[in-house]
Amino acid sequence: MKIPETTAQALHEAMDRFDKELRNTTVWERWEQDETHKYALEQDGKLYPVKQIVSMATGFPVGQFSGGDQANGFVEKYGFKAIEIPSRVRGIKTNLDLVLSEYVSITQKETFGSASSIWAVFKALQRSLKSTDAVKNRPNLEVEWSVGLGNWAKVPWVAFLDRRETDTTRKGVYCVFLFREDMSGVYLTLNQGVQELNDEKGRAEARKIYHGRAQAIRQTVPELSENGFGLDDGIDLRPGTELGKDYQQSTIAYKFYEKENVPDDDQVRSDLGALLQAYDKYLSLIKPSLNKCWIFQANPEYYDIDGALKQLKQQTWSISQYKDKIHPGDRVYVWESGQQAGILAIATVLTEPAMINFPQQEKPFVRDIDQFEGLHLAVIIRHERILPKRLSKKSYWVTPF
Repeated sequence: MKIPETTAQALHEAMDRFDKELRNTTVWERWEQDETHKYALEQDGKLYPVKQIVSMATGFPVGQFSGGDQANGFVEKYGFKAIEIPSRVRGIKTNLDLVLSEYVSITQKETFGSASSIWAVFKALQRSLKSTDAVKNRPNLEVEWSVGLGNWAKVPWVAFLDRRETDTTRKGVYCVFLFREDMSGVYLTLNQGVQELNDEKGRAEARKIYHGRAQAIRQTVPELSENGFGLDDGIDLRPGTELGKDYQQSTIAYKFYEKENVPDDDQVRSDLGALLQAYDKYLSLIKPSLNKCWIFQANPEYYDIDGALKQLKQQTWSISQYKDKIHPGDRVYVWESGQQAGILAIATVLTEPAMINFPQQEKPFVRDIDQFEGLHLAVIIRHERILPKRLSKKSYWVTPF
């Protein structure tokens, strides 16, 4: 059947709606990795399913027209181009493997620029990282990459920049994948920008400064060692350039993925999530003005908060309001209501509000299961400090934290 006419504006609006209403749902999560989707629209570094966008823009049911030539030809009339999603560049592991196996040979024989085949791999890697929950749940996070400026970089990278801290890898603290110069592996790191300080102080003095900063920041994120990250000077980028040596000196924490032994996507996503949580913690410590404070209330009739605090390091917390104002890094005072009302603990918000199922490991503390069935708008918090004594509402106190 013929698809009803629409406008370019309607297609743009359909993509906006897809981002707001569908992208984070179970049905559409990581849809790009589903082999049934062969084509996509690309906009601002994100991919969109062609048939779904056409249907949303026209109101025409997806089942009434075909994908491929019909849908692709339709969007082309309005100035859009459908691109094929190559299976070889879908997952994070696949893209990391491709860089490690092909970067050296490609950069030796291909001219620097966007026409190079390795350029497409880095763009695909960027997209696959942007689609992770750890990145999607952090609206201030930008994913940037570089294979050099004018010439091929010896140490290409993919960085995660929190706009509140920095918008460039030249300065500030950020998370970044750093590839070894010989492509024998890749590191996932918490790192610092070096170029701006090199320009200001000279390389020798700058190295002393950012190496000292790395040692200091390591003291604030010791939990990374529990997730397999090194908190020492052991990173080895096999540097043949001074810039590669700078990256080593500025590294705060690192985890190594060896060529031909890169873990699967779930493990990489887990590692990235742990690193970004540490990044959030660092930002909350050095820039507390970026973060808000909240009181999260637990009802003892519904939930055993005392038991949960004793057994859990992290907790899922339902929220009913302020979903646009609660963000990772915000401080939480855990409050229990009732006759003995008071503050029990201090915590940190780890995720943006999202629709979450109550985790199985928290169900032993539930006293009214009906309150926790199904999806809830919630955040995940990390317990930072359990108070030795409940801070009662009857107490007179001046912020003791």
